[in-house]
Amino acid sequence: MFHVFTDLKIMGQMLMFLLFKILLIMSKQEYFEELLAHHCAPTLCKCKVANMFHLEKSKFEDIDETIKTYNQILKTKNIYIHIFQSLNSRVTIFVFSKKQLESLLNRDEVKHFLSLYGYKKFSIHSVFNHLEKRLNESIEYPHEIGVLLGYPLEDVIGFIESQSCIMIGTWKVYNSNPDEAQQRFKLYKSVREYFIKEVRNGRKIATLVH
Repeated sequence: MFHVFTDLKIMGQMLMFLLFKILLIMSKQEYFEELLAHHCAPTLCKCKVANMFHLEKSKFEDIDETIKTYNQILKTKNIYIHIFQSLNSRVTIFVFSKKQLESLLNRDEVKHFLSLYGYKKFSIHSVFNHLEKRLNESIEYPHEIGVLLGYPLEDVIGFIESQSCIMIGTWKVYNSNPDEAQQRFKLYKSVREYFIKEVRNGRKIATLVH
């Protein structure tokens, strides 16, 4: 009888352990969905080229597999996720619209600007490779990443040159149209609030991307 009781106790402990692992996995997935909604909603709804956020790998050890899973789902909607500095304890999650980023990198003024920072080829793959190198070598965060995030080139240059800022929102406005910038700030805020609300109500990011 003692052995039966012991076996049942062990089975109960194992079941509790498995349930704990399932809950942990679910909470991680929910946490990642919340991060995507909060930081990347404008890109996920395709009203912005790209968004990014940082993540401590200690809080998300299986981040590589998670990104693979999301890429399989989102690539049908032309949205991709790339990990920069994947060997570091703190990684950069870069979410982008492939079509929009390709179009951006095809602009002559963007090519000229990026070439000032050592970029020689302008496919997404080549740009990401050079940016990875810059991230690993630069003491400061490479400011050209602002262009890849879809910020107006003239404002990125204004930031680099420490010009006088006329407005602060999603980015610092220096030389672009402040009225247009304000409209974009409002749009991004509205989209972000919608995504967060829907995710907290149980919707999955994949169902919100069209």
